[in-house]
Amino acid sequence: MAWPLLVYMLCLGPVVTRGAQETGKQREYAIKAVFIYNFIKFVDGFRFEDQQSKAPIVLAIVGEDPFGSGFDPLLEKPIGERYLKIKRLAIHPDPNNPQSIDANDLKGLRACNIVFVSSSERPRLAGILEAVRTEPILTIGDHAGFLEAGVIINLGVEGNKVFFEINLDAAARANINLRSQLLRLAKRLVKEDKTGRG
Repeated sequence: MAWPLLVYMLCLGPVVTRGAQETGKQREYAIKAVFIYNFIKFVDGFRFEDQQSKAPIVLAIVGEDPFGSGFDPLLEKPIGERYLKIKRLAIHPDPNNPQSIDANDLKGLRACNIVFVSSSERPRLAGILEAVRTEPILTIGDHAGFLEAGVIINLGVEGNKVFFEINLDAAARANINLRSQLLRLAKRLVKEDKTGRG
């Protein structure tokens, strides 16, 4: 059942080990990959060209990829009848409007179901979120301030444990429904969306 899986996800071991710092970082993002994989089971609203098909659930990692091989063990694990597919996207500003993103990049973003925005994209975060703000796309980050800026779920580490926060307004704007089991386990729920209009 999904609920025990979610509880297990939240009880994963500490992200910092006695090994080298690089090993600790790899473990942190391997755990965050498991969190993201399990989030999918508690999210409704993804759009597929053919809802009856077994098209993959596409996760875009925008900017520098901190996960490395963290998602690799999860790519062969089914989510219902679908599988997770990873895309890595570099975002470029629109040459005519530096506050917006290039049209080709925009098309690539909107073709995804989930967008993870790396901390390397902080200068471009507003443009990325504006590009997908009304699309049925689950946006995820793991950097301070990203939640209030408008990502739907933000991951963090406290006391060597991974936690997550949820922006309810951003989810509502994207018509993404987060199930109550997920909401109850979030460290913090906020209602703030700086990408909003009026």
